[in-house]
Amino acid sequence: MKYARNENDMSSIRTDGNAKKTKKGYFLSLMAIIILVILYAFAVQLASYKYEEYATLRNQIFAEKVGFVLDDVRLDVEKIVSFSQQGNSSFVTISENHSYNKSQFFSAEKNNLDKFSNISSIGINISYSLPLSLNFSNGMIYITNDSSPLNKIVKIFNSTGNNLTITAYNITIVSNQTRGSVTTPTFGSSGTYVVLRYVDPIPAKSFTSEGYLQPSSSNIWMIALPTPAKNITVTFGLIDGKENSLSIRQYDIDSMTYSVVGINMTSKNDVEGKYNIFLNISSPLGTPYALYADFLKIR
Repeated sequence: MKYARNENDMSSIRTDGNAKKTKKGYFLSLMAIIILVILYAFAVQLASYKYEEYATLRNQIFAEKVGFVLDDVRLDVEKIVSFSQQGNSSFVTISENHSYNKSQFFSAEKNNLDKFSNISSIGINISYSLPLSLNFSNGMIYITNDSSPLNKIVKIFNSTGNNLTITAYNITIVSNQTRGSVTTPTFGSSGTYVVLRYVDPIPAKSFTSEGYLQPSSSNIWMIALPTPAKNITVTFGLIDGKENSLSIRQYDIDSMTYSVVGINMTSKNDVEGKYNIFLNISSPLGTPYALYADFLKIR
């Protein structure tokens, strides 16, 4: 009987041992699951962080590419027509190099952008229409029209139909033709102050003509060139029903090489403006935040 009780005791000991092993195994399994959950959560968080970091880096790279494209196109266009304003000054300047063929220039520009688009993995589309124009926030518009290399015209007027609030024009024309006679307008004691400087290949034939002109009347300089009926005509005042406007026209001869028009506004506020050149720049993924679509700003 004593031996039998010992056997029962041994059986009880074995049962208790197995129960402890089972609890220990359950605890280890639970710990393993918890560790796996923690590792999974960490991996998800790390992946999310890496994706955000990649997205941020990608956007930064894209923004740099967009900025590079805009600056590059602006610098190229400024070879033809450029705008400047010193700080918050009321005096602005528009300069134009008339030696460029605008149609050929923009065709080459588009080809260059297509090539850059292929190597930079971003989509670039440029669209433009001639005549080239600069449209300003105060309503002023500058249009340069080359119907042919022999006939060129520059116009400045208010695109809204109102009269321009300008107190003075300072105009410089550089010519490659020696001039003949000059017809000048009749100056008065009030109005808009207009200065015309003509730079001739022969320095002695260069001249400056200046004075007050009425912005509501038509005031004309006619600069005759050697070939009969060929001339450069500068008109100030009432043009196409708009007062205080300006027109510089070259008739049937390739004579103007460069022109500068300085304009003194009545307001000292900064003048913002855009070329009539539309740029659409997109990332390869075409994501909404990675898109630039606007007219090229003058600065």
